[in-house]
Amino acid sequence: MRSIEFVPDAFYEYQRWIETDRRIELKIGDLIRDILRNPFFIFILKSYPVNMDTILLNYQ
Repeated sequence: MRSIEFVPDAFYEYQRWIETDRRIELKIGDLIRDILRNPFFIFILKSYPVNMDTILLNYQ
């Protein structure tokens, strides 16, 4: 069984998304499951558009 490790800041952000934005949390969960299933074939992962302005505003 594979495991996943988060750096502390990443885990905090993941928990925040669980509480605030279920849609993003579900996408992150899908990506994590894809990586755990197939860690060496990352190119098969779905790509999700990222709006950096939103991320930066939420991060500050």
